[in-house]
Amino acid sequence: MKPLTGGTIMMVLLLLAGLGARGVMESWRNQHEAQERRRLQIEHDLSVAEKKRVRQQADMSKPPYHLWKAVSELENKAAQGDPYAQAAYAIVLRDSLQRDHLVTPEYEPVGRLLIGPDYERMVKEVRFIGRESHRAFSTDYAKWFRRSALQGNAYGMYGMYQVSLSNPPTTLKSDYAEALKWARLTVLHAEATEAGLPSRFAALGRVTRPLANDLPDFLSQKQLAEVERLVREFTPVKE
Repeated sequence: MKPLTGGTIMMVLLLLAGLGARGVMESWRNQHEAQERRRLQIEHDLSVAEKKRVRQQADMSKPPYHLWKAVSELENKAAQGDPYAQAAYAIVLRDSLQRDHLVTPEYEPVGRLLIGPDYERMVKEVRFIGRESHRAFSTDYAKWFRRSALQGNAYGMYGMYQVSLSNPPTTLKSDYAEALKWARLTVLHAEATEAGLPSRFAALGRVTRPLANDLPDFLSQKQLAEVERLVREFTPVKE
């Protein structure tokens, strides 16, 4: 092997120096880009925080509206026997249970059921307080669905169909015979229920027609016959 000449050594040293300088530049560029990303993220976070502060300040300037009032009015209407109010109240309670027992009018379906046609105006003009007003009653939703369903209301019937298939946090176990019964009754009573829907509860919308095609597979012929008998003999009883 030939010894390296002075010129060759110089070229190697220059090459190594160039590679070192390139590495330094690359490192500097990466650090600069990382710092720029951090700067942009900080600016974004500050902007979000400022918008949140302004929004909260604007909300605090609005007059308070205690949700106990809206929930109590809906509960009273349900207790007086209105099947649409009973189904609506059941939906509000069920949603509250699913949201750690908090009433959330910002969730539009619940807000419209609670407040009615004035929902959009109220959202703009008031500040909601009292979100835990009905913590103790959240698990009662199945009772209100049943009361509505027994009056021939398809919203309540569909609620009972869902309840019959539910697992914890309710105390009920899946009951496929009950679910099939309420599914069939929902379909039978849906049109009449929709035809009588008052504007106050327009947010209930169209009745969901459950297909329930697979439910008969879980039942014996005797159970199916009993379901058909119960559906055939069902007679709504008004409160």
